Amino acid sequence: MSVIEGVNTMQTNATTGAGLGYEVSRAEAQISSALGLSDDFSASTATTGRVMVGGSVSGTIEATGDNDWIAVNLVAGSRYTLNLKGASSGSGTLADPVIDSIRDASGNSLLGGYADDGGTGYDSLLSFTPTTSGTFYVVARSVNNTGTGTYILTASTPTGSADDFSADVATTGRVAVGGSRTGVLEASGDTDWIGVNLTAGSRYTFNLKGASSGVGTLNDPVIDSIRDASGNTLPNSSADDGGMGLDSLLSFTPTTSGMFYVVARSYGSDTGSYVLSADAATTTPPISTTAATLSIAASSAYQSEGNSGSTPFTFTVTRTGTSTGAASAAWAVTGSGPNPANGTDFVGGALPSGTVNFAAGQTTATVTVNVSGDLTAETDDGFTIALSNPVGATLGTSTVATTLNQSASGGVGVTQNDYILAGAGGAFTVNYNNYSIPDQVDVSVNGQKIVGTAGQVSNTGTLTIPTSTALRAGDVVSVIMTGTDSGTAWDYTANYTGGAQLANYIASGTIINDDQGSVTPPSSGRIIGTSANDTLQGTTGNDVVDGLGGVDTFVCSGNRASYTVNRSFGGYTITGPEGVDTLTNVERIRFADSKLGLDVSGNLGSVVKLLGAVFGAASVGRADFVGIGLNYMDNGMSYASLGALALNAAGKSTPTDIVNLLWFNVVGSPASAAQAQPYVAMLNNGMSSGDLVVLAADTAINQANIGLVGLEQTGVAYI
Repeated sequence: MSVIEGVNTMQTNATTGAGLGYEVSRAEAQISSALGLSDDFSASTATTGRVMVGGSVSGTIEATGDNDWIAVNLVAGSRYTLNLKGASSGSGTLADPVIDSIRDASGNSLLGGYADDGGTGYDSLLSFTPTTSGTFYVVARSVNNTGTGTYILTASTPTGSADDFSADVATTGRVAVGGSRTGVLEASGDTDWIGVNLTAGSRYTFNLKGASSGVGTLNDPVIDSIRDASGNTLPNSSADDGGMGLDSLLSFTPTTSGMFYVVARSYGSDTGSYVLSADAATTTPPISTTAATLSIAASSAYQSEGNSGSTPFTFTVTRTGTSTGAASAAWAVTGSGPNPANGTDFVGGALPSGTVNFAAGQTTATVTVNVSGDLTAETDDGFTIALSNPVGATLGTSTVATTLNQSASGGVGVTQNDYILAGAGGAFTVNYNNYSIPDQVDVSVNGQKIVGTAGQVSNTGTLTIPTSTALRAGDVVSVIMTGTDSGTAWDYTANYTGGAQLANYIASGTIINDDQGSVTPPSSGRIIGTSANDTLQGTTGNDVVDGLGGVDTFVCSGNRASYTVNRSFGGYTITGPEGVDTLTNVERIRFADSKLGLDVSGNLGSVVKLLGAVFGAASVGRADFVGIGLNYMDNGMSYASLGALALNAAGKSTPTDIVNLLWFNVVGSPASAAQAQPYVAMLNNGMSSGDLVVLAADTAINQANIGLVGLEQTGVAYI
């Protein structure tokens, strides 16, 4: 049981069970739901509230009965001060904040963990000395669970709390080779120096372990550096990860003998306990180090980002060869391609990284990076995920060769192959063949696009990295194929005279923008509209355009005669001086001298069907008539209202005249009295003239008269 020193505390009837807390949590959820409120911190161990020792966190009691649980990592034997502040100290609006309890990692309430007052005015103050290390939860509420408002919770170590190991050569921390030493990072920013005697020329392994290996509470321990006897930092002496989970592993060979200092810290501002072990490295590596190979490939890495939350992009890491023993490798994401992704594209606001681990006998593992959904129109962004620092394995590359052949086919997506150059100064060429359906080919060096096709092409060609780009051994050359239509098929041959390896420890992903707003890349690419009526300008290359919702217009710079418009699956292609553009959800095309309507299933279709019924099939060829009708419907006039307006323009107002006009234009002959009588009766009995026009316009015979199917292929001119 933890020892809790109460400051102006009161005894409560809390027990070591979680029952009361979970009852509060349920009540809180019900209250928040009833009031339509969003709770900042939940009343359970799933809370997102967290405070660091030496820091503070702000929160809100949104409703009467609300309880906020706030996590804090504490170290056994250290004394802490918890101060819950509100209106009394000007730190919030909560009139009388109360520390309801302190709970362990399982959510159990600890006896005596209660404080009401003790700080400034009605602020609450509590001193707490845990006997175990780990995560605890401070429960904040209002007195009697009746008030609402904001508060600040601070966690600190009282003046005089001892640091176990100092951050200098005077440290008392010592570890022997073959042994281990336990330490504690007591506060945010703390670093511990631990001395160790080493022999020149011998290789040593230092393993800084925390929560991942279950020997401490420090979440992400980092070997910051190794220092010499004078405290100077030695090169290549840091390690973040490489051990189990987030533990850090470092191999080090000193050039001199004597005292060295291993500097331990946390990644970020976490606190907690750790264990540092020091071992003489064996001269013979484990069997798995040379026999096992790790490679990575995309599983689901070409996806839309989504509008909110997150979308997981997954990669499969495969261990080939022996699977005896454990293995691991670090992985990290970097932006790549013409539009590199950055930290804002991912959950957490930073480019993701981590460690992939294999247990004995395990041959595959999954790495997942979470892309943040948003409503921002942007380019499709590329990224690369690469393995590094393998333990118990090597990284996979193909055999060095002067000619590398790759052949593949597939649907919509991006395929990227990365080659590591074996020598400098060679010539790198790509001979590609894109069959039938246009695809785009790009070649980059170290993530920077160097050459590529002028947008999407459906032909055979060659791309050569110019001699102005000096190629060096170790450079990564990427060949990126982008297909945008189902049935796409391509192959290529990549040749580098200086020798190259296909890097199997590198994989790529593409974050597809799916948001509203017009995006015009600097060269050919994707242009996205909004849910409103958009005017979209193409580029000088081949564009893929999606207007999304609304009535959208695609603008071409030349006259109509300079372009060919063809119906394609899901939309239209337009070929002209700007290239070959693919249009989806685009309703209009505007040329320099005319306009073309494409939405035969939308407003355009309604207009031409009405024209056929009221003015005859030939009127569909009147660009002025089509333009007038589109103007009305695009601005909100209904189908039936436009039909009534067309009748007025035709000078027909009596039921008999209206029926005779529609019958003649649709059927092609005058209506007899018997044929007209049912429709005249409809009008006399309350049917509007506009509704009758719609009835006639939508008939199959009228649609055949105006050639509606053919119009869907060609579009309809209007002014």
